[in-house]
Amino acid sequence: MSNNLGKELKECELCGSEESSEIPYIREYTKDVPFHICKGCGLVYYKFRRTPQELAEYWENEMYNKGNYVARNPYFKARHTYAAEFIDMHLDLNGKKVTDIGAGDGQFLEFIKKYGAKGFGIDSSLTNEKTMNENGIENYCGTIEDYANDIIENEDFKADSDIATIIWTLQNSQSATDMLNSTYDVLKEDGYVYLQLSIRVLNPFNKPMGLYFAINQPGDVQPYIFSIRSLQGFLAKAGFEIKFTNNYWDQEIINVIAQKVPKSQTVSWEKDNFDDVVNYFIRWHNESKQMVDYIKILDLDYKFYDRVTFYRDKNLVK
Repeated sequence: MSNNLGKELKECELCGSEESSEIPYIREYTKDVPFHICKGCGLVYYKFRRTPQELAEYWENEMYNKGNYVARNPYFKARHTYAAEFIDMHLDLNGKKVTDIGAGDGQFLEFIKKYGAKGFGIDSSLTNEKTMNENGIENYCGTIEDYANDIIENEDFKADSDIATIIWTLQNSQSATDMLNSTYDVLKEDGYVYLQLSIRVLNPFNKPMGLYFAINQPGDVQPYIFSIRSLQGFLAKAGFEIKFTNNYWDQEIINVIAQKVPKSQTVSWEKDNFDDVVNYFIRWHNESKQMVDYIKILDLDYKFYDRVTFYRDKNLVK
């Protein structure tokens, strides 16, 4: 199966530039699959995209049904716990309706019940829909784009979500713009979106490049590699203004809370410098060689999905 699937983007989704350059050395890590850097704003992205529905089918058949993605392990539970604490600290979850986009099997929504929040899950997987139904979690089976289109067609619908959460999902979307625009539509006028994801570009390295790019998957399974500026740009274009973050510059994960603002209000954002991004990847490539040697001190053969297999074998996941 070719890793280059779907329609090729002719211009940058963030700034509209038609000029881009391939990431230096990228094919060494991706089995010859190219990722590009936009020359207009520095966005790092993969050009070939299937539709959200086609990607949802891929996740159902290749990830969930084959056990290649599991959330009920200590690694993901820690992320969900941090997300719940971060949101509650800044927004107070008690009495809030929280719509989780890309909800998986609903684990995060189970966590926030103890904070007094009412959860609603959106996920395109029939497998996950079944699990959420069994656990009493209200949900919609489909993409956020499908859900937003359905509710907009309902004349009686009134946006009622206080908070929308997008946890490790935006970078996997087929269009960050469409996902965030649809999120905007389901929120109350003064609502908030919370995002948890990895910010790599122009941040300190904490793993070799070879452990970041998933060579066993099509490129559009994770078509974005965000910087803080590019993430802010997508949020701003969709009508969100960042209000809170963690100290993402010295942590692996960024946590962001952004507030919905009127579409008439312009939210400013700054582009990345193309040369800075190119040089970042050159340095990451060079330092990766040293990092791999450091990992080998313990003589371990690390593979991306080893932790999934470990947790399954130890009966730590369902």
